[in-house]
Amino acid sequence: MTSLLLPLLALIPSLQAGSFDDSARLLAGLPPVSADSDVTPLTRNAAWQGYRTRADKSWRAYVEDDMTPIRAWSSNALADVKSGTVFYPFSGPDILNALNFMPSADGYLLLGLEPVGQVPKFGPADGLALTSSMGAAMAALDEILGVNFFLTNGMREEVGRNPYAGIAGIMAWFLVRTDHEILSGRLVTFTPEGELVDGKEGVEFVFRKRGSTREQRAWYFPGDISDGGLAKRPGLVKFIEKRGELSTFLKAASYLMFRPTFDDMRSIILDRSRHVVTDDAGVPWHYFPEKGFETRLYGQYHDPIQLFARRCQPDLKATYARGPTRGEITFDFGYTYFRPHLVHALKPAATAIASPAYDGSASVGEDTYCEGGKLQIRRYGKK
Repeated sequence: MTSLLLPLLALIPSLQAGSFDDSARLLAGLPPVSADSDVTPLTRNAAWQGYRTRADKSWRAYVEDDMTPIRAWSSNALADVKSGTVFYPFSGPDILNALNFMPSADGYLLLGLEPVGQVPKFGPADGLALTSSMGAAMAALDEILGVNFFLTNGMREEVGRNPYAGIAGIMAWFLVRTDHEILSGRLVTFTPEGELVDGKEGVEFVFRKRGSTREQRAWYFPGDISDGGLAKRPGLVKFIEKRGELSTFLKAASYLMFRPTFDDMRSIILDRSRHVVTDDAGVPWHYFPEKGFETRLYGQYHDPIQLFARRCQPDLKATYARGPTRGEITFDFGYTYFRPHLVHALKPAATAIASPAYDGSASVGEDTYCEGGKLQIRRYGKK
């Protein structure tokens, strides 16, 4: 009897993996890979077919305007970023840009504030659940497919309206639309030692490029990552440290790491990253030369939008003015997507990755801002 069961048990992982992939494809407006899938009948619904048309149109525009030029640019400019972990704090569900800029990573670690929701999992009788999920997902995706970044306030209104239109659902949407096969998805939490176990704190996906056997992972965890927030989340800090050397990606990060409130996260990035790819809203420019990073500049620096006018960086502006840069950027990037710029900071191979010093307090650290067109750095307490 046991010998008869073994071949059947061996099939169970592939059947489970297929159901995650099929569900993600349905949510993304794509039919299951196999016409024999038990959820293929859901694609015959007129609402799903209309949604597919809308999703295809938005996706084609994004591929033409942003994804194709990003991949062409990164294949050259970021050729020295290989495997390891891409660290993307303040990301929301944006696995899309992480994959496009650094496609060969072993893992992608995303951090944000938005709720995780549920990993998409539809069955043959879930037509109504799928239909209600589609509109909510598309509403949350309109901004990033249009200008290549999420507006946080708008995203908070859309993400979580439906359990499958939370962060997990949107990440799954991006994974299958970028021609990846989702092998598994689960909700997880941390142990105090930074190990992952089943839970409800975040999400983990295992996936691979279609036609490839190499598995990759993506994680998203919501919550407070200010100094005080990190101090209360030792499991998250340990999990980040266990990733070893990082390649950090930052985009439209609201200049949060200019503040003493977020200097512990800034320290993680500066001390543990071999590469940092960012716009001006990530890590203040002056830290890169101070920490011994080599830098490559692209595009043209533009003063921040009015909302963040106090975070202008005269030193970065002067560096760009001295030129020349390594070329223009032909895709949308950051808040000034109408005139984009990008900084790639590299830590020399001879410089070891360090362990950050955490202060755990908003009253200790540095505040970077400009006043009267001059750079100001105000220090609080001791670190």
